[in-house]
Amino acid sequence: MIKISQREKIVAVVFVLLVGIYVLVWGIVLPAKDRANALDSRIDAARRRLQKASSIVGREKELDALYQVIASHIKVAASDGEETSQMVDSLEFAANSASIHIVNIQPRASQDKGFYKIYSVEVVWEGQWGPFAKFIYLAQASPCYFGIDEMSVEKYSDVATSLRGSLVVSQIRLKP
Repeated sequence: MIKISQREKIVAVVFVLLVGIYVLVWGIVLPAKDRANALDSRIDAARRRLQKASSIVGREKELDALYQVIASHIKVAASDGEETSQMVDSLEFAANSASIHIVNIQPRASQDKGFYKIYSVEVVWEGQWGPFAKFIYLAQASPCYFGIDEMSVEKYSDVATSLRGSLVVSQIRLKP
């Protein structure tokens, strides 16, 4: 057996204590502190979500009135044929306002998507870039809110400003 002096015993004990403290701090205390901080941040995030939700719940009547106003604009109010006819009328009005000549308007079958329907119309037009941009603006603005699903534009004649194109315009309506 090896004899060690008193000084070596003290150095060994101090070394073991230092290693023990290192393991205790880095292996137990700091991971526990990190877990506690992560838990605190999750609790704070949940508290913020609850506060946001409670503020929304507190505004229930206001939001319900706003929903009713919006829903009145996008609910199906008539048969499929009447909805498509209203779309065609709105597109013709927008085209006349923008000085675009409509060559053909072809309604497409409505698509039933569960709680809403999609109404689509294909429009073939002739005109110039400026009036065409105004037509698109008018079609996408209030009260129409049409979406443009497909679009093609081509040069119609030798005159650089004469264009012909087609659009597939759609509108979403909520089912009653």
